[in-house]
Amino acid sequence: MWVMRGIDSTTMEVLDTGKHRSLADFLHMQDEPYARSLAGALSCLWSYDQTGIVSSDQWDIAPFATPWGLQLLDDNPELRQSLVHGDRVRKVLRGGCGRWTTLHYILSRINKEDAHTFFEMLCTGENIPTQSPVGLLRKRLINNMRGTMRLGQKEYTALVLKAWNMYRRGETAKTLSYKPGGAHPEEYPTPI
Repeated sequence: MWVMRGIDSTTMEVLDTGKHRSLADFLHMQDEPYARSLAGALSCLWSYDQTGIVSSDQWDIAPFATPWGLQLLDDNPELRQSLVHGDRVRKVLRGGCGRWTTLHYILSRINKEDAHTFFEMLCTGENIPTQSPVGLLRKRLINNMRGTMRLGQKEYTALVLKAWNMYRRGETAKTLSYKPGGAHPEEYPTPI
């Protein structure tokens, strides 16, 4: 067995490969609370930064590596604050804490107050005006939880961003949909 002393602790991220350690493992070793959820959020945020799509299952981009995740957290420390909001919505609508945390973080960078209100309405179902895109989104995601055909991550997050954009513009609607394919596919929404 080799024993080396005086080496920077970050060396373990790439050299100590005798046991597979995930980003969540490294976050846990750094005493990050909710390490697994934070790792999921970092994966989604990295995907969003690379592709403009909030998803951790993008197969057409380079694999997400632990050192990148740790650097991404250093660059976006406020992501930790979005964990509370992400976890609250996940408990009600499912969809993964990491995904919801990333969505909250992205939207709060645009407008913290609107993001908080949007997430609070999604979580509680209270104070939602008639024909509000937030109400339509909440209903759609509850139906998704109960159904056998589940939305893919891209469609799921596109619906959230589409509802957010409508909410920010003060629009009402009778339906909420996203068409990722077919003859006339919609572009993935960019949050405003």
